[in-house]
Amino acid sequence: MPGLNHVTGVTLSNMKNLTHFVQIIDRQTIAVTVVALICTYVCLRFGIIVDLPFELVAVAIVFPIVFTISSAFQRREGALAELAEFRANLMAMFLAHRDWHRSDDRSPHVRTQLRKLHEAVRDSVQRRDPATTRIVYGLFSNLSLEQETMRTRGRVSTSELARLNQYLRNTIANFEKLRNVADYRTPIALRAYTQVFLNVFPVLFAPYFALVSSQGWWPLGYVMAILYSLVLVGLDNIQEGLENPFDGLGIDDIQFDGIDEDAWFESAAPLTSVSIEQHTPIAEAQAH
Repeated sequence: MPGLNHVTGVTLSNMKNLTHFVQIIDRQTIAVTVVALICTYVCLRFGIIVDLPFELVAVAIVFPIVFTISSAFQRREGALAELAEFRANLMAMFLAHRDWHRSDDRSPHVRTQLRKLHEAVRDSVQRRDPATTRIVYGLFSNLSLEQETMRTRGRVSTSELARLNQYLRNTIANFEKLRNVADYRTPIALRAYTQVFLNVFPVLFAPYFALVSSQGWWPLGYVMAILYSLVLVGLDNIQEGLENPFDGLGIDDIQFDGIDEDAWFESAAPLTSVSIEQHTPIAEAQAH
């Protein structure tokens, strides 16, 4: 039933979106909202009513948060591009060691080294400690020695060895760029400025919310206080989630351990024509 499947898919999508929305609500969101409500009540009680320009919110809070969100997202996208190139270089090195000289096949050993390198890079950008970084450089050194072994045994030509060294150099560059994303953040002064105004916001704009309540339906001022607190602190939490794409805390973090992230490590043998035919869409449709 296509109609039922569509409705079910939409419902599941909405539930997922609601779950993601709830994840950006934390203790700071609740604290800012509660303070905004209390300050609004106090202003109403003592007649502190002021018509404040909301352009101040846009200039002092919204614009800096949106700027830092954009900057953090660009850093995340750059890290994804570097990670893709890093894995492509690992794959190229593996295939070169496997296919360029079959009489002395060391591809299983190289595959183990590449797997360890992938895991060490993951640990380095997630933990950000010198010990794991030294492990990464040690594995780079091991791979360089493997290529030197190919040269001394006359297994490859000079041009092929130069290409392998280029793969290794590119892999090291990818790792350094990933490290920079993990170690450095968006401007700290701008983040501090935004945090200060977020905490001052409930007190600063409480007289305006009190004005809204006094001019019409009285709960409206409290509703606006809640909505503005949720929007502003929610935007700040989105930025915090994007700030470090490797910490595993945000819903948009980069996943090193997905289902298919290291599928190429699982086999050192190329696909045969029979195995390829078994995985074509026609063969899969016939199997069902």
